Parts: sequence; C-alpha cells; structure tokens
Amino acid sequence: LPDHVAGITHLASRYPEMDLGRVGMYGKSAGGFMTGQAMLTYPEFFKVGFAASGNHDSRLYASYWGEKYEGLPDATSYTNEETLMKAENLTGHLFLMTGELDDNVHPSATFQLADALIRKGKDFEMFVFPNRNHELNYDPFYLRKMIGYFERYL
Repeated sequence: LPDHVAGITHLASRYPEMDLGRVGMYGKSAGGFMTGQAMLTYPEFFKVGFAASGNHDSRLYASYWGEKYEGLPDATSYTNEETLMKAENLTGHLFLMTGELDDNVHPSATFQLADALIRKGKDFEMFVFPNRNHELNYDPFYLRKMIGYFERYL
C-alpha cells in the first residue's frame, strides 16, 4: 500500500488532471482485504473503497495465505494486519460485500469488520449476496453496485 500511495502521488505530480482528493480502490478476496486495509491505514488518501469477500482477519483464513506475506505467526504479525483492528480510522466511504455461501473466504470475516465499524460508530454500506459463493466477479448486479458506488462518491 505505501507503494500505491507513492506511485499515485508521483503520477499526480506529472499529470495535474489527476485529482488526489478522489482516489478509490476496489477488490475481491485478497483485493477486498487490501481495499479495507487501504481505507483504514491511509484514510487521508483513499476516499472510497468497495471491498468484496475480503479475508479481513488472516486468523480466519488458510494459514498458507498469511504465512506467505507475514511469515509464521507471532504475537504481532497477524494482529497488525487485522483490518477490524483499524476500524476507528474510517473516514471515507466503504462498501462491504460478501456472498452468503462463500466457500473460500468465510462471510464471518466481513461480518467481523462490519461489527467493528459499528462499535466504532462508523458509517458504511454492506450487502450480503444471497445464494452466491466466492465467484462474484462478473455478476451484473455486483458490477452495477460497484460502479454505482464509485459514481456516487467519486
């Protein structure tokens, strides 16, 4: 994420038509996790996020995934990457989506982030896709919700 912020900032210095006040991010699965991380780690930079099926807590997901990026678990590596631990930082517009029958990233990861945001008094939007698993990518409703969210807030 620091590389994304630096790269976008550098591009904006070269291309003044870029508006750094309107930076958004979207993703599904690991991309949903990164979107949540972007919104909560760099809230002054990322203004709008659409996070679908995000594995927001590596302790709830396959160990090989977290270990690939964080190494073997220790007292802080996984905790530092739990999106829900940063819920108080939300200042922008965040949309959470998950499939009710997600067979890859359990919906509880999204529900836990939603609960943390609620406990911190943060506004966000959420949709649970009925009868859908992890494969939301090209569903017309998913795409319409995502594009509409960015049109509304960016």
